[in-house]
Amino acid sequence: MNLIYEKLVNAGKSKKVAIVACVRKQQTILNVLVKTDTYWNENVA
Repeated sequence: MNLIYEKLVNAGKSKKVAIVACVRKQQTILNVLVKTDTYWNENVA
């Protein structure tokens, strides 16, 4: 998530907007994991 955050901040987004975007992305990933009943696999991410 740090790379995404840095990319957004460097693109001119405010830090708060970048943090919210990262949290939303993480929430989406977690919702899919719960829905598909799978575990986080760092090698796939």
